[in-house]
Amino acid sequence: MELLPLTRYISYHIYHTILLIPKITLVSDPANLHQFRVSLRRIRALLKLYPYMSLSFPPILKQFIKRTNPLRELDVLLADISSKNYPNAYRHITELRNDYYGELFDDLRRKEILEVLNEFYDSVIDCNPSTDTQQLIYDALSYYQESTNLYNALTPQTPEKELHALRIRFKISRYALEFLTESSLHDEGEKITQCKMLQDHLGRIQDISNQIEWFQALYRRHPIKEFSKLLKERKKQLKIFKESSR
Repeated sequence: MELLPLTRYISYHIYHTILLIPKITLVSDPANLHQFRVSLRRIRALLKLYPYMSLSFPPILKQFIKRTNPLRELDVLLADISSKNYPNAYRHITELRNDYYGELFDDLRRKEILEVLNEFYDSVIDCNPSTDTQQLIYDALSYYQESTNLYNALTPQTPEKELHALRIRFKISRYALEFLTESSLHDEGEKITQCKMLQDHLGRIQDISNQIEWFQALYRRHPIKEFSKLLKERKKQLKIFKESSR
């Protein structure tokens, strides 16, 4: 059976996540976890944007992605601070990060996720719906244009919640445009670059907001000067990034 472009692309990324699971360890490169999350989110986004698959993203995978959010946020946080300038803060964050890892990636959970991914892979292959190339292109470009219109409509009063929602829209747009380009259906390199730029900028706002929440919680548990200083710095950064986004 010949796999059509959408089926082939989604099944490839499911297989990619299966290969990544053994590479995610306590001391592995945080990029492995990041790639795992991105592949799953890419699959979920395409299934939502293209309903032709008539498949739902497995709830257990959706829940697992959500549970890895703190782990990813702590990885970003550790990458954003200097262990030399903030040794005590870095140590406390590392300990917390390792605790989250231990709760998520035990042998039983790994086995469960692998079984779900393998079943999901088979379901996607069996589905393999017939899809019109022009419709795939139209849906992706329409969603991108809607996202761009929303970005152009931002005002100084736009709440942070809407900025976050817009960031997610640009993620979905990017995933769809990358599917078109990587599947040789339509070259959308320029739009992908635009999505990355806006996604990264809006994502930085979200990262700083998350870090403020983490530093507040960590300061309550460990009231040291390093956390107090980092908290003040992030609040100043958030104000600057918010103003530049609007």
